[in-house]
Amino acid sequence: MQKRGTKKLKKTSKKNNFEKQLEKEVREIESWMKERRKFLIKLGWVLLFITLLLILSNIFLRVKGVGI
Repeated sequence: MQKRGTKKLKKTSKKNNFEKQLEKEVREIESWMKERRKFLIKLGWVLLFITLLLILSNIFLRVKGVGI
């Protein structure tokens, strides 16, 4: 009788360990997604800034008569 009870406890503890591991991985993935989103937003701002600088330099060169 005790052996059956211990097997059941082992099964439930394995389930608990699996659930804990799954929750841990979900938290890691969520934190990775947040970091990725922050990075993509920063990358967007940098690309916007570079684009604006290129447009301004093109306009400046046209005003000076250097551009085509």
